Amino acid sequence: MEQQSTILEGYSAQEKTAYLGAIASVATADRSASDEELAFMDALCASANLSEDETDAVRQTASAQMTDAELKSYLDVLKGSELRFSFVSDVIAFAEADK
Repeated sequence: MEQQSTILEGYSAQEKTAYLGAIASVATADRSASDEELAFMDALCASANLSEDETDAVRQTASAQMTDAELKSYLDVLKGSELRFSFVSDVIAFAEADK
């Protein structure tokens, strides 16, 4: 049997949700997530072993207008997490990809 890899292993569900929610916010800055973008976010959430509620929160971030307060709450979680370094790297990668 093939073992499925898990991303963000060793981090709390709160950190994973904050990270993927913040990534979804950046990835869908136009506030319009395509079916492909939502499928990709679903795959990331599954790979991170997020619960259905946590996955729904990330999907909501990707497909709806996130308030400044919601984004701030995700960033506040990341501020105290080692994931902040990965987040900064990913934001730079998205900026590079978008030119």
